[in-house]
Amino acid sequence: MEPWPKEGNVRRHLKSKERTSVYNVLRSIYEDSLLVQEVSDLLPRVPVLANLRCGAWYHAKYDGDCYFKSTDGHCNHWQFSFTRLNAHVARTAAECGGVLLIDSTKSSVKRTPDSFSRTVPIWCCVVNRALGLVMKAEEAEEEEERPPQWDDALHLPSWVSDMEASEIEKRLEGWSQKLASTQRSLLLELSGKLRRPLRALWLSEESLIWDQVTVEDREGFPFTPVYLLACSKFGEYPRTSSEKFCDFSWRYLRGAADDHESWAEGLTPKIFWSHHEVLLRTDPEDIDQVVEDLVKAEGLQYGAGFAGKRLSQRISSCSAGGTGISWIGNLGIGICSAKALSSLDAETKAGAACLNCSTSTRLEDLEPVKHIEVLPHKFDRFSLQNALEEATAFISKNAREGRRLVVTCDDGQDISPAVVAAYLLLFGVSTSASREECQGSANRSTGGKYTKEDVRSAVSCVTQYCPAAHPSRGSIKQVYNFLIRTGT
Repeated sequence: MEPWPKEGNVRRHLKSKERTSVYNVLRSIYEDSLLVQEVSDLLPRVPVLANLRCGAWYHAKYDGDCYFKSTDGHCNHWQFSFTRLNAHVARTAAECGGVLLIDSTKSSVKRTPDSFSRTVPIWCCVVNRALGLVMKAEEAEEEEERPPQWDDALHLPSWVSDMEASEIEKRLEGWSQKLASTQRSLLLELSGKLRRPLRALWLSEESLIWDQVTVEDREGFPFTPVYLLACSKFGEYPRTSSEKFCDFSWRYLRGAADDHESWAEGLTPKIFWSHHEVLLRTDPEDIDQVVEDLVKAEGLQYGAGFAGKRLSQRISSCSAGGTGISWIGNLGIGICSAKALSSLDAETKAGAACLNCSTSTRLEDLEPVKHIEVLPHKFDRFSLQNALEEATAFISKNAREGRRLVVTCDDGQDISPAVVAAYLLLFGVSTSASREECQGSANRSTGGKYTKEDVRSAVSCVTQYCPAAHPSRGSIKQVYNFLIRTGT
């Protein structure tokens, strides 16, 4: 007779089962989405952006998205990412007088995810300081219109200790100097739009004063607010707000959308919000089958990926990637997902070439077309590296001929931005160059002496124009290895 399992093991098993119950997850996401809708209604004309990947689930209609990683805010591992500049967030905040970012955390001890507690405040401070450095160097006349004291201090939430803040402060000057030296054109552009420094403000279900904040109040702020809404509730049995979908019992999960690889089975935020009424009225015992049917109806894979391996489902960008094309400066080079090709209008397709790096051989009516299949880094560590010589040569050929070019991959976020970054470095092309200058660039300008910093700077130049671009570390590493091999 087998011994009874220990009580602690049983509890862990039951808790894990609750955590991966699709119905519990989706019902918790819907519950948290009500707070997102409430806050967005209280902040009219403030764009709402999802912080990928978790935040993408909590609202039906985002104005866009961003990518501030929690790992960049982990204690003793603080970072300012130069490959994910989120320049579009600063532009949007400047143009609209503020921006609202959405994220969540499943931690029972943290009020907000580290992306909001540290990563975003660090980002605000570094951008503010780099702007100050560039404007001081330029001695621009517009500087007189700014507040007498341009606030470039580090503003962290009250729950971050003074000791930790002091350690972060030691790193800020180096990041600011580096940003000012590597992204001067971007900062000069922002200086004409951002009249007040960026500053994070934290919101949650415990916030009490925000229903009193009017548009006029916000206009009186001496800063441009970056609202950070951690939308999850506190406690295991919080008070719920929804009177809908009460047909079945369920348990609330804090930060339910996090780690979607463990529960989504191919379900995406878009599919969920298109069918949430059906899903949340489905018996929890039957919901797995309903999810499978919806996923397959969208032409997606349910639960498995290449060679039967479990897919780490990538959450597509809400603002680009799946629905549109992002043109890189004036180069005539665009980035999009392979799926988005079918939605391009005839005028865009006319006279445009296509470099298809996706795993699909389906090609739209663009001529000429070159298909070079590139697998994600997790399935082939050298696929991109081996394809870059042929891919960059094809881009260069079309650039010299003055032809517009669309570079695609499966999601428009990883491979295609990395390919364009490799081309920019290999042929010494600047994103601020004109079509004519790009057309005349046929020789390498760096003599093959590339550094990892060069690659990161090139990627950040691409992401300025393509907010959906999030090349993986593996892809960036392959670009660097290719450039080193080419220069030897």
